[in-house]
Amino acid sequence: MRAPTKRPQRLVFSPLVGLLMGFCHSKGVDPCPTLERLGITSEQLADQEARVPYEALLGLWDDLIAAHPDVPLGLEYAALMDMASFGLYALLGLHSENIAAGIRGSIRFQRLFDPELDLQLELTDDAAVLSVRHSVEDSHPEIMEMILAAMCLYTRAQLSAAQLAEHGNLQPYEMRLKHARRHPEAAYTELTGARVRFGAPRHEVHLPLAWLSLPVAHA
Repeated sequence: MRAPTKRPQRLVFSPLVGLLMGFCHSKGVDPCPTLERLGITSEQLADQEARVPYEALLGLWDDLIAAHPDVPLGLEYAALMDMASFGLYALLGLHSENIAAGIRGSIRFQRLFDPELDLQLELTDDAAVLSVRHSVEDSHPEIMEMILAAMCLYTRAQLSAAQLAEHGNLQPYEMRLKHARRHPEAAYTELTGARVRFGAPRHEVHLPLAWLSLPVAHA
């Protein structure tokens, strides 16, 4: 009888853990107990190419949520994220020919950002729809809010001030979240500039089709 196949350990690049550690410190949460429990060393965290157990991210998020259950942590973290910290992943978007190429490059290498992330781009008659699936989409709504808000900010960061002035108000520009509203709606809209819908069938970001052909401002 063949033994059941063991799932490979989920790993994530250490800089992603380092960024979340900084957020923990800013919120008064000590990340050390969780990292020590998982056997993650300071040497691993200092190595920009090291990969550490993915459970480090989930453990730190659990610590944050336990300490601040009513704070929109996912939105706050998205606002603090510096896309330049993501190396190749950031370069794919910010130095692509146009928005469409940046999105497709990001999808191709999405697991550099999060090995559990599944992004898909679909084109409808009036929108470019980025659907987002994740292994924790039903258990960790804060993580999903962080991912979708970061996608909105990441896309808008590729547009110049002039492009935003001319095209920034085009519709649809919308975040759709599967879960019920957890924080005041203004917290979502003021950060991303997008409309937000809760209780959707799946997590999605809807972008105006006209944005896809716009040249990236930093190309």
